[in-house]
Amino acid sequence: MWAKVKNFLFGLLYEQNEPSLTRLIIASAFMLFILGTIVDIILAIYGIRWPNYATFSTITGGGAMAGKVGDKMINTFTAQRYGGAPSIIKNPKKD
Repeated sequence: MWAKVKNFLFGLLYEQNEPSLTRLIIASAFMLFILGTIVDIILAIYGIRWPNYATFSTITGGGAMAGKVGDKMINTFTAQRYGGAPSIIKNPKKD
């Protein structure tokens, strides 16, 4: 089981067995989003309102999602140009 967890976490931060800066930024933004949400829940339990939580969650959560799209675009275009790993998307065979 721990091997699966290790492989999952490795896949979040590494690409083709090399560390990826974009994946590190994306994972950090998402972890910050999770941490901020937990803090907001704790504050809500004590009756304290965090007025800027909507802005915080939009930047961290939305930034992580937009970052993943950007990471995929970067990998797609650079792999085609610089001979990286082949794309998952294959050309359909013409009969």
